[in-house]
Amino acid sequence: MSGVSRLARQRRFLFGRRTMWIFPLLGGCGLEPGFDAEDLFEGTGQAAFSRELASFTTPGYLDGRVFVNYGNMPTLVYGTVSENNHGFDERVSVESVRKCTKSMALFLASWCGVREG
Repeated sequence: MSGVSRLARQRRFLFGRRTMWIFPLLGGCGLEPGFDAEDLFEGTGQAAFSRELASFTTPGYLDGRVFVNYGNMPTLVYGTVSENNHGFDERVSVESVRKCTKSMALFLASWCGVREG
């Protein structure tokens, strides 16, 4: 049984429907940890979320890979706490939107050299 068929059996709304894989198989990307922007985001994320940020690898498509692979630009993908990404019932935590906004504002202010006073 294919992975798509297994998923269809696990998701009630797909069960009994014809399913097929339409996602293109594209090369992945990866960056070595520890570049300046990542280190700064780690600090601003901890300030906003009051905890260490989680890092994980996703098997799905990320827009950031286009910048890394074709533009030679290091890219961070950063976002909200979410559930059922790209599903019909996808959702995000509103509180995590607020915290991500705070973290990004702190990052931009620091990266651009904005100082208080």
